[in-house]
This record gives sequence, C-alpha cells and structure tokens, in this order.
Amino acid sequence: MSETKDYYEGKDKLWHDRWFEMFRKGKWMSNPDFSSTMSPEWDSYHPYSCNTCKRGGLQSLNLVRCSGCRVVKYCCRDHQKKDWPMHKSWCKAFSKVSDINDEADEKIDWTEWSRRQNETSRKIMNMVRGDLRHSINVQIAWVQPHCSRCFRSGRISGVDLVVCPSCNGVAVCKSCLGHETDTTWETFHNGDKQECESYLIYLCCSAMIVEHEKPVLRPSHTNCTETFCPKDWIDYFEKKGNDFGTWLDGPISALRIMAPIVCFLTDGLTLPMTIQMFLGELSLLKKSELSIHILGAEGQEFIATRAFLELGRLNPQLKRLDIVMVGPNLPNNYSHSYPQFVLSSEEAPCHLEGTVDHVSGLYHRCPAASGPVPDLFVAFNPGFQEPSHFVTWRSTLELVKTRTGVPLCITGFNFSEVHNDVKVLKGVGFQEKVPPTANPFRSTRPFLDPSREETDFIYNNKAYAIVQGVA
Repeated sequence: MSETKDYYEGKDKLWHDRWFEMFRKGKWMSNPDFSSTMSPEWDSYHPYSCNTCKRGGLQSLNLVRCSGCRVVKYCCRDHQKKDWPMHKSWCKAFSKVSDINDEADEKIDWTEWSRRQNETSRKIMNMVRGDLRHSINVQIAWVQPHCSRCFRSGRISGVDLVVCPSCNGVAVCKSCLGHETDTTWETFHNGDKQECESYLIYLCCSAMIVEHEKPVLRPSHTNCTETFCPKDWIDYFEKKGNDFGTWLDGPISALRIMAPIVCFLTDGLTLPMTIQMFLGELSLLKKSELSIHILGAEGQEFIATRAFLELGRLNPQLKRLDIVMVGPNLPNNYSHSYPQFVLSSEEAPCHLEGTVDHVSGLYHRCPAASGPVPDLFVAFNPGFQEPSHFVTWRSTLELVKTRTGVPLCITGFNFSEVHNDVKVLKGVGFQEKVPPTANPFRSTRPFLDPSREETDFIYNNKAYAIVQGVA
C-alpha cells in the first residue's frame, strides 16, 4: 500500500529539540560586528529580515525598509547599498505595477491574497525578464510582509505588524491581535509548534549560507565494506552520521544535533540516496556496472553533482557508475570523473570508474538517447501534470516509453504531485510498478513555495513512484 503522508510525520526527530540554543553561539546570531552577506546564487527571501544578511528580530535589530518598494528591509545603510544592484530592477518594476493607494484597507482571505500577488508577479515578469526570474524575486512579491490573519499588506498605512519572536517568519497586525497580550509563538501559529520551527529552520538555513558562502552539500568521507541500503535517514545517520569531517568549527558528532546541519546534509544527499532506494527496490544493487540517465535535470541536480559519490561509498561491489544528466536549463556541457570529487585528505579514495556528464538540452535530442540503454531513468520533481511542462516533456517520454525494460523513477514535492504525474504517464502508455509513496530520503530542509498557501512548506523529493513502458 502506498504511503500518502510525510514519511517523518510522527517519527523521532533527526536533531535535538534544543538545537537552537547551540546555533545561537554562531557568528550570525552572536557577533554584533557581523558583516557577511549572502551570495545571490543561493539567496532566498525572508520578509522580516535584512535582505542582505538575513538578520533581524532574532538579533534584536531594528530594520528599515526600502523607500522605493516599501517591502524589502535592511539592517543598515551599508547592506542596502550592497543589495541595490540586485534589488533595483525588481524594485522599480514593482513600484510601477503596485500602487499602494490602490490596495484596499480591508480583510481578505488567502485565495484573494494569492490572486493579487500572482497578478502583480505576472505584470512584473512581463515588464522585465532575465534576473527577475531568479526565485527570490518571485518570493518577494508573494510573501512580502503582511498579516497572516487578515492578509493586509504591511505597506498599507496603519497596518502595524507584530512579528513572531520565536521564528521571525510570521506576523499578525495589531488590529487582529486586539487585546491579546501574550505574543508567544502560539499567538502567531495557532498552537502549531512544528510550523513555527519550520520557519525558524528555514531562516537558519539561510543564515548558514550567509556564514559559509554556500550550502553545506557533501557526501560522506569513507567507503562501506559491505553494501549498505538504509531504510531511512534515521538508519543512515546511525551508521554514517559522524562521517562528514569537520568543515565547521567543531566535531560533526556535536554539530549534527543542529537542525540546519541535518537539513543541508539531507538536501545534498537526497538525490543519491533516493537513487540508492530505487536500486534496492528494483534489485539492482548487486550489479558491478550501472548506467543512470537523469532527465530534466536542473539547478538542484547540478549543484549536488559531487554527492553522487555517495553511491560509490555505499556500494563496494559497484565498480563503474555512469550518470548522464540532461536538461535544457543546465548551464553547459562537461564531464566529471569520480576521482575529481575527492577534495580533501580526510576523504577515502574513490574506487569508482565512470563519469557524471552534464548535457544541456532535451533528452530526446541528445546523443545519450540514441546510445546504449541505461539501467535506470530518473526524473526529480518533473511536474508532468503541468500542461506547459508536459508539452516540453512529451517527446522525451515517448522515447523513454519505448525502452520497455528500463524503469522510470520519478519524485515530487508532495504525494498529490506524484499521483498526478503518474496519471499523466499512464495516459501516454506507461505502467505503474510502484505507486506514489512517501520518500524516506526526502530532504529535511524546508522551502517556502510562494505559490502555495503560506504555511505549506515543501521538501525536495518528498514522494516518489516507479513506472515502466509497456511492450
């Protein structure tokens, strides 16, 4: 039977309940002279934090907002200047299409809020292309400061927002608070502590990127002596949890009790570990040579290329592994060999032969599609159910369908997306092998998708299914 809920609902946490007390000791939280800023490449928007360093209420800082858009906030003039080259295009476009005088001073629901922000975003995108397609620019329009109860914008005169002191991620206006004097996390999250913690983790993951300039994405450092196919992250970390070196200040055994560390480790490893799970389900773990084609590869696959070394770490019987990533949004064409992925003396040598190839384009048009048939096709979060996506995917799916002996494994951000994708695949001639199921190796790092209801965090590869072409 397929599992429709989050795999980790009701299970023990992967981090300590008091992780934030340890996180407070870091520079982002405790250094009053903190000057690091986030690289635009990894940026995400937090409406109640400085748009440059992501600090704010948790550090008791008074923020000032941009006088142009009256949305984005900063902790100091210097950070506002540093962000202006990135912010100015969006700021000017937003100011043209969103007149604050046209915003009704009235209570609305999330559906109406969503409609308004979607319309605003559409107008902005029609005005300016290019860098405005970066995810942070979409997020700003959708999750700008607003009351989480009446959805009135914080830009409107007289709408005074009070921000949750625990997570710095949700606000309620003073009008909706009324005579409520107990402004603890319960006030802002209707008693849902998990929601509050998700907002806090989301912010602290950005904080770690600010401190270290990029996400902490890496495979483990040593090879297993026997094939290891864990059942979930709990099982994986019980064996490999202390096997990631000391790239931060302190031993990994102590650092790993913090939620952001676990979130980044799982975010980097979700791709190879999900594939390892597929190999186990399809009885492919005994093979000494494997070829895997990843279809529709995008940024997450490109960023986590080195993490595929983990498949070698877990499978000593595997001597050769060839992975071909193909996607129209990959930046360029090139190959990595596995010895290139071992970057420090702390890491064990890699026994694998083979390469990870990046191919920019559509799969049905690339040379790999007419070459040897792989052992496995994988599509991470493909979104077949979206009509505009399916138009691009159709020719590739028609080709993959003819490789009748090769399974196609797909993932999605939630169960319903995978269910709808499978429905589409059945409609074009695929047969279901494994129904939509909760993924035990989904990333634990929360992302706030601006097109969904604001409390609906998504997690990379949250659910999966396996299909195959019918002969």
